Amino acid sequence: MKCKYLLLMAAVLLAACGDDSSSGPAPENTPNSSSAALSSSDSGNVSAVSSSSATVGNESSSSAKVTTASSSSAVSSSSTVKGSTPANYDAVTNTVTDERDGKKYRTITIGSQTWFAQNLAYDMFDEYDDPFYRCPNKEDENCVIYGNLYDLWGLLDMNGKLFSYPEIVMESNRPFKGACPNGWHIPSLDEWQVLLDNVPAQDLIVESMGGTSKSGFDIHLVGGVAEDGPILYGKIAMMASIDARDSQHMYYAKFTASLYVETAVAGTGGDYISLRCLMD
Repeated sequence: MKCKYLLLMAAVLLAACGDDSSSGPAPENTPNSSSAALSSSDSGNVSAVSSSSATVGNESSSSAKVTTASSSSAVSSSSTVKGSTPANYDAVTNTVTDERDGKKYRTITIGSQTWFAQNLAYDMFDEYDDPFYRCPNKEDENCVIYGNLYDLWGLLDMNGKLFSYPEIVMESNRPFKGACPNGWHIPSLDEWQVLLDNVPAQDLIVESMGGTSKSGFDIHLVGGVAEDGPILYGKIAMMASIDARDSQHMYYAKFTASLYVETAVAGTGGDYISLRCLMD
């Protein structure tokens, strides 16, 4: 693999957690949810970034919770979205077709936001045919069921390019498309917060993982993959995010089986996490 350069990026290596990789989520596609709060506390397996009481991503030395909506009334299958509608989006069937490989994904509109209701499963390779993705629990069939896990280079769609990470995620480059199809982008921490303000986390997580499946957002707790193996498969979901206010880090929203949501810093290499795209 050709050496790639990443400037001004703070690496946080994610450690696999013993026998946590031995058990995983049931292969269901039914969404679940339960009330959850954003917290800066961490189980010890990942370095968490503290958050203020109402905004994801503001650093603080003390843990805090965000009070989320108590009902999923903001969830809608309508096609009412802000801005122009991407050509790859079908408002009648609430689906998006990735023009790059023809894969079709369900979508869900919650408040003013329209999201993928499934994790991206676009297969990305470098110039040497090495993949920028892994499969949950390192099992190929899980990519079909749960979508792919991407490393930083795959998430940012920066194959073969030298770049300064802070320049990539500055506000002037937002929304940042990254690996998402045209008209969709990697959600910011603020955009994740908007979602949590509209729907309690338990309604975002599938029922088999302790949620309620009410929203149709369908988060499965498939963990991630590090260089030494799977990370907390069946315990957490690691959903890619960026924050222009802290442009030296790649973040992810961490949903847990205890129905808490945290923000944490993704590593610069060897760490693979999920991507849920949001309409521009």
